[in-house]
Amino acid sequence: MRNESGGDPVVTLSSYSDVFSIDHDRGYAEEIQPGDLVRTGPNLFPHFEVVAVHGDKAWVRNVQNGADHLAPLARCRCSLCWARSV
Repeated sequence: MRNESGGDPVVTLSSYSDVFSIDHDRGYAEEIQPGDLVRTGPNLFPHFEVVAVHGDKAWVRNVQNGADHLAPLARCRCSLCWARSV
């Protein structure tokens, strides 16, 4: 199977958010910093610890299995960000 230009077809992976039209915008400012516990969607789990933040991305680590991921900050929701202000 070839595309119009004669090359191999290009497959684009859809995200869960795109498939289910999840809106990640929020009506309030949320500053996410290293050490915060966040989640990346509307569910309460899994939790990720923020390892580092650079620009609009966060390096996060799953607290259950230790797997590292890069996540857009727009998709991160603070679970325990309030703890640093207490």
